Amino acid sequence: DRSLLSGVFSAATAAFTLSTTFAGPPLYRALPPSGVLALAVGVGAAGLGACALCGAMQNVLPLYLGFALMFGACSGVGYGLTVKIGNTFFADSKGLATGCIVSSRAVGAALFAPLLRS
Repeated sequence: DRSLLSGVFSAATAAFTLSTTFAGPPLYRALPPSGVLALAVGVGAAGLGACALCGAMQNVLPLYLGFALMFGACSGVGYGLTVKIGNTFFADSKGLATGCIVSSRAVGAALFAPLLRS
């Protein structure tokens, strides 16, 4: 059903936003950037692995847990990390650095969407 899949993407967006706002900053203070990256990649990969169970289970629950919750949250933490690193390296041009990072995410989604269709 289309509404079930739409809910997955809505939940992933919510997890992305909440993790960028609430989970990311404590992680950035507690771990070095490489540790945050390793954690985000590991949990995100586990989330995508959980998505593979959808076919075997014939259920959308793995999509909600794996993609929406785990992968969405890890994407938010990783996104916040890139903004933090960009602002650290370009201290004199924080606005420009943030603008480039934010627009790169949007442009990347627009450019790669047609590739996934084929």
